[in-house]
Amino acid sequence: MKMRTILIAAAITAVLAPTLSIAKSQTLGRGVHGNARAGAPDGVATSNFIVDLSGISTDALCGDAATPGAGSTVVSVNLGKNAVVTGVGGVGSYESFSPSWRSEVSAIFRGNDPLQSIQLAFSNDDSSGVANYNIPVIDFTSITPVPLSNIDTGNAGVLNIELCETFADADVSPDATFAAGANLQIAYYVPAVPAPAMSTWSMLALLLGFGLVGGLAVRRFS
Repeated sequence: MKMRTILIAAAITAVLAPTLSIAKSQTLGRGVHGNARAGAPDGVATSNFIVDLSGISTDALCGDAATPGAGSTVVSVNLGKNAVVTGVGGVGSYESFSPSWRSEVSAIFRGNDPLQSIQLAFSNDDSSGVANYNIPVIDFTSITPVPLSNIDTGNAGVLNIELCETFADADVSPDATFAAGANLQIAYYVPAVPAPAMSTWSMLALLLGFGLVGGLAVRRFS
C-alpha cells in the first residue's frame, strides 16, 4: 500500500527513489511554503498537540500504511472524536548509534484511513551521530508541488504515531534514542457537531404546541 512521505531535507524533489517498499514518496524541504491553517475549513482555527519523545528509542523496521512494524514503539494520541490532523512538525534531537544512520529514523502517522497515512523522516544524513531537527508545522494541503490530504481520525479520534527505522541494524540495539525535550507537534481541529435535524413528527408537535398556546391565549383574552 502506498504511503506518503515527508522528508525534512535541504533540497526539494517531487518524487524520491523509495527506501521502503513504498511506491511513491514526497519531499518537504525547509524552503517549502505552507499555511498552518490552510487544511481547516474557513473560520476554524487549528490546535497544537505536543507529543513528548524524550527517551523513546527506535529499534524496529517500520510497518506499512496500515500496520505498525513488529516491535516498533507506537504512541497513541486522543485528539477528540472525528479530529482532523492538518499538519505535523517538531523540534529536538536524537542520536543514531553506529552503524545505524540518522536518515533511518522515521515517524508514521496513522488515522482512520490507511490511504491517508504519512511517513516523516527527521533527517537525510546517511551517517551515525546526533541529529538536530527543527521542523515547522506546515499544512499537508499546502505542500508543493503535490499537496497531501489531511488525516481523519474517525469516531475514535485517535492518531497513532509509530517511531521506527527504515533499516533495522542487527549490530546495534537500539538503533537510535531521542534526547530529553524532543517532541512532535500535531496541528488538528475537531469539526463542530451539526445541530440535529428536526423530524416531521417533531415539527408537527411543535406547530400543534404553538397552536394550543395560541388557542389558550385567544380564549383567555376574548
